[in-house]
Amino acid sequence: MKNWAIYIAAAMGFAIYGAVTDADRDGSSDIIGEGTVSAFNVKVGDCFDDSDSSSEQIFSVAGVPCSDPHDNETYAVFDVALPNYSDEDVSDV
Repeated sequence: MKNWAIYIAAAMGFAIYGAVTDADRDGSSDIIGEGTVSAFNVKVGDCFDDSDSSSEQIFSVAGVPCSDPHDNETYAVFDVALPNYSDEDVSDV
């Protein structure tokens, strides 16, 4: 029972943190307030600043209103078709 309480508290903490730090958007989905934008939710026209992280993996960006100074602006979003690999193929790598 004690473990469940820890998991629930952690999940609530992450949810609250995400709600507080997410970028604000207006009715047309433009960013109107600074905050975090998931790499999976970036939209064409979103402006964001460079990351301070040296990580090769990016999970989110620092969204900013385009009227503010910014480093980048999304001009295209597209899906990349990746091949499916079986467990055997992956283990051979």
